Amino acid sequence: MTNSKGGKNNEDRGAVPLVGRMRTPTGDQKTLYPWQRFPDNKLKPSRGGLPLRVLAHGTMPRYGMNPPISPIERGWLAGLAVATLLVAFSGIGMPLLEPTEARYALIPLEMLESGNWLSPKLFGEPYPDKPPLLYWLVMLSYGLFGVSDGAARVPASACALALPWVAWAWLRACSGPRTAMVCALVLCFSPRLMYYQNMLAMDGMVGLSCLATLASLHAGLSGQRIRILWLAIGWAFTMAGILAKGPVVVVPVAPAALMALAVSGRWIGIAALSVWLATVAASAALAFMALDSASPGFGFTFLVRHNVERFSTPFDHDEPYWYHLPGLGLGLLPWLPIAVMAAMRNATSKTVLPNTGPWVWLACSLGFSFLFFSIAGSKRPSYATAFLPQACLLAGLLLDAKWPGGWTELSRRNPPGATVTVWGLVLALAGVGWVGFALGWSSWGWILPLTAVAGAASCVMMRHGARWDLAMVLACALMVSGQWVLLWGHHETFSTRKSISWLRTQSPEATLACFPRPYESVEFYARDLPRMVFSESRGKELADWLKGDQSAVLVAKGNRLPSALSEALGRPPVLATPYKSTPWLMRLNDSN
Repeated sequence: MTNSKGGKNNEDRGAVPLVGRMRTPTGDQKTLYPWQRFPDNKLKPSRGGLPLRVLAHGTMPRYGMNPPISPIERGWLAGLAVATLLVAFSGIGMPLLEPTEARYALIPLEMLESGNWLSPKLFGEPYPDKPPLLYWLVMLSYGLFGVSDGAARVPASACALALPWVAWAWLRACSGPRTAMVCALVLCFSPRLMYYQNMLAMDGMVGLSCLATLASLHAGLSGQRIRILWLAIGWAFTMAGILAKGPVVVVPVAPAALMALAVSGRWIGIAALSVWLATVAASAALAFMALDSASPGFGFTFLVRHNVERFSTPFDHDEPYWYHLPGLGLGLLPWLPIAVMAAMRNATSKTVLPNTGPWVWLACSLGFSFLFFSIAGSKRPSYATAFLPQACLLAGLLLDAKWPGGWTELSRRNPPGATVTVWGLVLALAGVGWVGFALGWSSWGWILPLTAVAGAASCVMMRHGARWDLAMVLACALMVSGQWVLLWGHHETFSTRKSISWLRTQSPEATLACFPRPYESVEFYARDLPRMVFSESRGKELADWLKGDQSAVLVAKGNRLPSALSEALGRPPVLATPYKSTPWLMRLNDSN
């Protein structure tokens, strides 16, 4: 598209409504589009244009007034759809790991068999540690697809699928098509984030809830008027997060929205945010009262013990204050070195980032949530899903600000050397994954060095004039290799699924003896096999039973057997199957 002077209009972004005009020092009028940066801070608003504060806030006169989808963007949307489907569902058939994933697959199964949708139970006992939303979704998946580990993973995979699309829809409305596409791809191809999003746990729902609520509040509170519909959507996502994980999902959202609105002087937005928070609090109180009436003691156990006590006086997972800092750096791979490289390469650029809008909302959310989870006493790596999406989107916004602008960048050819090198690395990444799977040394630990290699290679390619989409090719290859091969092999190595399947076919008369407690993965995969549980005080009885029944299989942490049990057995047990798993499946035999 060309303007009246024959030049290209706004980097092929398409015909869209004007947001305002700026007057240059020479008196010329410069068209401003909703996502356009300010290339010269000497430009001043012309008469009749919107206030600079509104322009800088990154919103259109009507939120959601998106430009038409161009043919080249349509092609990239198809690529994003394929990428998100691959990343979200390529690992759906992976076996469940002990104990977390197996626990959250077993609890819905027990609820489904008992017909009780309000009282979670584990091993037949009440389990008030978490709200029931994830359990309900897994139960629905069991009803649709049957009981399997793949069906149990469907809700988590759906959350991983939705996360990049939420980011794309939000940023396209306020920052433009290419910015939205770059950020969505960065989010999709961040290995650490997507690993936690795909885990069968509540943390994936927390990541989606926080980002979707942040986007909804930005849409509802940062425009020229309050939009009730967007606030209602934000309320729905927040309540979903509360019913999945608890009130902790409000931490990455409410303080960030308050600070961003204060920076932009949106006092009416702050008042609306206060009403919104009161509505969320009242709704959450009603929901927890209903759950407590259905399962007495749930309110105290969950809200007090698993929220207040975990934060103030942790009873498990006690880690130092800096615990999440290395994880944040690793979570930004491979995009952190690429962003630094792009910023260094374009250090002379006069791009001025808006002082409000998505940048401030994301930065405030990242800062508050990172600080909160750092000072909390109880820390786990998967808690990073509350702030990793915001960090990845900030990296994507920086990349978009510093990479060559417009879709027209994709029309030029890549240097032949860069193209050959990139596709060679793609084949190498795929080869490493398959060789590792075949040799049995697959592990999630390999994903980190491979991620660093992909990031460094992308920086080198950019240094030699390669297009920015080559970095996406490398990241996609890394994710497919890691998700399909290395991570799958890691799960196969430590899960009990393969061992129990072997027992079912080769030793159907086997009886499983769990020591010193029942194991979630064994209960899930071996429901058709006879099982017994021996506490630690019954070690002598267990040893006598194992000696008298050659078909008996001991299920325990093989490297942590109590000395009393080892002495009672008289000889060390051996693996009962050709596969090693966690917990170990062992038995005694006369050849020891």
